[in-house]
Amino acid sequence: MKLRLSILTLALAVLAAACTPQAAAPTTAPQENPSATAPAAPEATPTALPTAAPVTLPSATPPPEPTHTSLVPAATQAQIAPAPGVTPLEADVNCRYGPGLDYETVGALKTGESAAAIGLSADHAWIQIQLPGSTNKCWVAAGAATVTGDLGIVPAVEPPLTFVDAVTVEAPPRLSVPGCSGPFPPIKLKGTIQVNGPSRVTWRFETQQSGRLSVFNSSFPAAGTYTVSMDYTPPLAAGTHWVNLIVFSPNTITGQGNYQIACP
Repeated sequence: MKLRLSILTLALAVLAAACTPQAAAPTTAPQENPSATAPAAPEATPTALPTAAPVTLPSATPPPEPTHTSLVPAATQAQIAPAPGVTPLEADVNCRYGPGLDYETVGALKTGESAAAIGLSADHAWIQIQLPGSTNKCWVAAGAATVTGDLGIVPAVEPPLTFVDAVTVEAPPRLSVPGCSGPFPPIKLKGTIQVNGPSRVTWRFETQQSGRLSVFNSSFPAAGTYTVSMDYTPPLAAGTHWVNLIVFSPNTITGQGNYQIACP
């Protein structure tokens, strides 16, 4: 009986032990030994990056202005620069229409006056000026004047073309023809032509009675007044008749006169 009771007690004890939950094992991983050093990973060698070119930022200071070659013509530069002054050397200096003694005198640069040099002849023997207080341009001999300033800035100027300044017609003496009949001798038409320099002039007379007459060409060697004439036989008619002397080269200009025919 005691044996059965002991076996039964033992069985109950085993059963109770089986039903009792076991304590959970610690989940914490065992700590590393501080003295145990893990092998160090090899250090990475830095790779050199390409160096970028430095960027130049715009400066606040403006760059110097470029130097330009002057495109202003020499003649214009001469006008910009102060013109040299011209004064008479000793006495009043004749001022001529062109650079030469053959040109007509059109004025004078007086002692004490000064004029601006605005042109030079090709040989520099004559200086073109503008007369003080006038718009007239004329030429003075360089040897008769004193120049203040640099003539090198004064441009060369072509001599002016000569032309006819004035034309006149001289009236023939009064003609008297009894009854305006019979033979009648020719009369002389006469006039003057004034030129300002050596010129070749084309001219003709024209009358009220006969219209245009013959054309002539005359060469005048220098400035001055020259006489021209031609014979003319007018129709016999009493009265006063006009006559013109017409120049049409190198310029056009006309002078007028008249003649009288009496028939007593």
